[in-house]
Amino acid sequence: MNTEETKAFVALAKYAVGQQMILRPFPKPCTEIAPEPATTMYGCICCEDVGAEYLDNFTPEVRCEDDEMAKLDIVDVISGGLKHSRQYLLCKATNTPRGTNAYAPIPAFNDKKQYVVALVQDRVCYGDLFSEEAGQKLFQRSAVQQRIHERTKTGFGTINPEYYGTWILETIDDAESLPGRKRHVGVILMEHLEGQTIEQLCTREWAPKDEEGDLIPPSRPILRSAADGSITLLDVTDVKVRNEIVMHIMHGMVTNAHVGAYLTGPVASNFMIVFRRGGELLTKPQAVIINNLCTQMHIWRNGRKYSHENLYELVEKPLHPFDRFWTGGDLELLDGWHDLSWRLEYRVKFEAWMLRQFGLMDESEENRRYCTEDDLQENTYLNRHRDRRLMKAFSFIVNGGTRDFDFSNLPAPQKPATQKANDSSEELPNTAKQKRLDYGFRPSRSQCALNGRRERSLRRKSRSTPAEVAAAAAAARKEAETRSAKLQFNIENCVFELEEQLNGKESAIQKRAWQAWSAISGKEPHEYDPEVDEVSEVESCMSWNSSDGDEADADEADENEPDTRGNPNFNQGRKSKRDESDG
Repeated sequence: MNTEETKAFVALAKYAVGQQMILRPFPKPCTEIAPEPATTMYGCICCEDVGAEYLDNFTPEVRCEDDEMAKLDIVDVISGGLKHSRQYLLCKATNTPRGTNAYAPIPAFNDKKQYVVALVQDRVCYGDLFSEEAGQKLFQRSAVQQRIHERTKTGFGTINPEYYGTWILETIDDAESLPGRKRHVGVILMEHLEGQTIEQLCTREWAPKDEEGDLIPPSRPILRSAADGSITLLDVTDVKVRNEIVMHIMHGMVTNAHVGAYLTGPVASNFMIVFRRGGELLTKPQAVIINNLCTQMHIWRNGRKYSHENLYELVEKPLHPFDRFWTGGDLELLDGWHDLSWRLEYRVKFEAWMLRQFGLMDESEENRRYCTEDDLQENTYLNRHRDRRLMKAFSFIVNGGTRDFDFSNLPAPQKPATQKANDSSEELPNTAKQKRLDYGFRPSRSQCALNGRRERSLRRKSRSTPAEVAAAAAAARKEAETRSAKLQFNIENCVFELEEQLNGKESAIQKRAWQAWSAISGKEPHEYDPEVDEVSEVESCMSWNSSDGDEADADEADENEPDTRGNPNFNQGRKSKRDESDG
């Protein structure tokens, strides 16, 4: 065992099961100061390129009160040891500090069995050669979580885990040659998520070396045990459920970019499908991002710092997912998870689904949820490839290609209501007698005797002859048949009216798509007639390789043109294996 491994063993002893961590707050773990880039190209710089000193902003001399400290008991090691530089620890809070706006309140371990995940960035575990990465990754993770939390985009209903702040663990050991053997370690506290990543849920198709095959979703539900001891099913076998998860991922990514955190690629191993959150089971599985190391935070233009904000923050609303997820872009990393008929040459179906799900980009200003590339800076380049994508997607909608698609509501589903203890039992009638019993009042003996005499008298008066009973039964059957016929008629009318409404809504969507298609193609807009205005481009758009040589040359030219949407790595469409050792 060499010296580095010996030091790592000494440091890891503090993170074993059963140990207790007493943490002091680290209010400003990172600053938004970064060096100028060496090149003059416009683009982003990741926090990994920033040479931040480890705990550079921490002042050990500052005294903390007892109610500012957090006390955690280590319950399990989620991922760690000598094989990993970072340590993911499952903890329960035995002492929670007083609240602050810098982070969400740390949940106490109560009846809901809410754990906390502690991400420890100890530079001793990184080794002498890579010790600087501890400070860089602590800086990056804290910067992203802090920025998103400041904009209230963490926690339930979002794709971001709840952020409980960045803290300092003070230890005394011989892992580093420091005066007094006292060391300070950075710790990030996050929400504990119960579920599995998309990569763990799926298998993959065969692919050549250095490439990844498409995802193969599970064919049956998975039985999982929750932290509170309950058993539940994690069911993602329905393609409608998976498409809804993709919708929430796309909405969450453009929302994060709007607040300054641009995620470069939705890798399957970076998204967890959770079934329990905030101590309660979810009505539907949700996707939550668990690794933000691929998030960009700093942008420059022409060799000078343009803004510490993201480019998409210059507009009032998030960018439309159609303009964010281009054909052949990073969303191909999730191919197979969404509808299998949306892949490869049939990608136009996926783009038409995006327009129908997130809006046709023709809404009024007050009814719009997203902005488009037209709303960005005036020097933003709108290439011809986007117009062709829009024309093909609109033509697919005009010809009724999206009529059978399933669509979900935005934003993300709200927190489910707490279920009652006896949901299966019928609710008792709200009579005066029942009210008296509910409030603890019992009737007297005389009252009980009087009630008994009244009931016996009513039973005597209700006695009837067999003929009267038969006549009453026949009348009841006739009345029931009449009610059933009326109910069936009402149901048929409701179904017919609903179909008419859906057809009318879809026809209105087709009309709007026709007008948008006409505006892009340069043709004269006129009243849409579904029997006449059959857009011929829908046939050619079903093929990935166009038969028109000029259009193919234009596609090739578009690929060679620079990408100016704030993502320098966007045009790298090949799916390669990623180093997930630090995930």
